[in-house]
Amino acid sequence: MIRRLSGITVLALAATLSFAQPRSAFAWGDEGHEVVALVAQSFLEPDVRKRVSALLAADTDSLTEHDIASEATWADKVRDANTNGSRLKTRQWHFIDVEVI
Repeated sequence: MIRRLSGITVLALAATLSFAQPRSAFAWGDEGHEVVALVAQSFLEPDVRKRVSALLAADTDSLTEHDIASEATWADKVRDANTNGSRLKTRQWHFIDVEVI
């Protein structure tokens, strides 16, 4: 015997199926990279922090500012600055896809 579903049941089923669909994950973006860099910096010993700051200050690249938070986005900036096709082979080096079982 076929039973008719109520409108609320159909709506609940549609919402459940909609949320159950696989979706692409969104990456952290600049803010996530910057937060991780700042947290890491907070764990550096003072002399190490001073040396890291000196290394960052000596950077001549113009893609990012030269503080640790900004430099944390550098790999993405290099990847996205692919204006002449020279970085097509390296675009995938910044991340890996791991199958979660």
